[in-house]
Amino acid sequence: MNIENKRVDNQVEEINEIGEKEISEFFLNLKIQFNKEESGFDQIIDFSEEDIKKLFFTSLTKDIFRRYLDKPDLVKERFKENVDQFNISADEWKQAALKQPQLFYQSPETLNANISRSSELMGIDKNDFVKVALKQPSLFCQFPETLNANISRSSELMGIDKNDFVKAALKQPQLFCQFPETLNSNITKSSELMGIDKNDFVKAALKQPQLFCQSPETLFSNFIAILFDNDDIKTRKFVLKNPVALCYSQERDFIHYLATKITSSKISIGKNPRQIIKDYYGKQPYGEYLEIKQFPMIEEYLTKKIDNNELSIDEAIEMTKNEKLFGQFMLLRAIEHFERESKKERK
Repeated sequence: MNIENKRVDNQVEEINEIGEKEISEFFLNLKIQFNKEESGFDQIIDFSEEDIKKLFFTSLTKDIFRRYLDKPDLVKERFKENVDQFNISADEWKQAALKQPQLFYQSPETLNANISRSSELMGIDKNDFVKVALKQPSLFCQFPETLNANISRSSELMGIDKNDFVKAALKQPQLFCQFPETLNSNITKSSELMGIDKNDFVKAALKQPQLFCQSPETLFSNFIAILFDNDDIKTRKFVLKNPVALCYSQERDFIHYLATKITSSKISIGKNPRQIIKDYYGKQPYGEYLEIKQFPMIEEYLTKKIDNNELSIDEAIEMTKNEKLFGQFMLLRAIEHFERESKKERK
């Protein structure tokens, strides 16, 4: 039985390899010529081995595409027709089709009908929806009624106006493709983990649509990174007012915290904290020493102090304000050590 299963597996693998080889050869030989008389511009679209690696075929789409391996002229014709009907560049359509290979062979009439009907159902300008679909190419192939039903259901589950959710999805195209129940579950869990009212968090996510797509665990980790020495209430108010903060990496949030401590001032979350620190040290009396080369000695000293819990973040920052060498080290080398120290303090 095992021997027979292994034989079948080998046959399937061999068939897959043959299919991939055929498809690779097809694209390597495919040249799509645009000329000024027909298309308004001169360009040749071809496909490199790197392009072919980007192709994302499912088993089904691969099987269907193999039917077109002996129809290169039809593939070329449909490619050019789509570029024309959607009023986009050939390179834009190429990149979309590499992500969604159905676009190489599906009827242009079907694709255009999908886009037209979807944009109509959701009250979106067709050209705007085409721009979104280029970022999320599966939208060209989805059934308009299904797409609209998912958008309606998502907005219903989260208690918001459908038009508001559509506006958020235009900024974050992934929202058009996610299951309503999954989105609602993520928002519910995220708000619970952070102790934020769900309706308030949904309002914040409408301003920063990326929040709809991130996992609750990731958002909560970022929320914890923003806390530091702030209390929960202040942090909740802060992220609701500045939801973009939850999208930054924990490292950036920590550097922002350091910037506020070092400069003893409030700093907008949108400003580059590294640049703030650089500007601050550049204005200090010891700014002329910012090019010194004694990093190894300073790094060894601070690393030992922090790892042995002999130096806190506040103490280290105070040293940067009084010592030339430590100011430079703080700027360029200490972030990872301070981050480790902060994690110890939070445990």
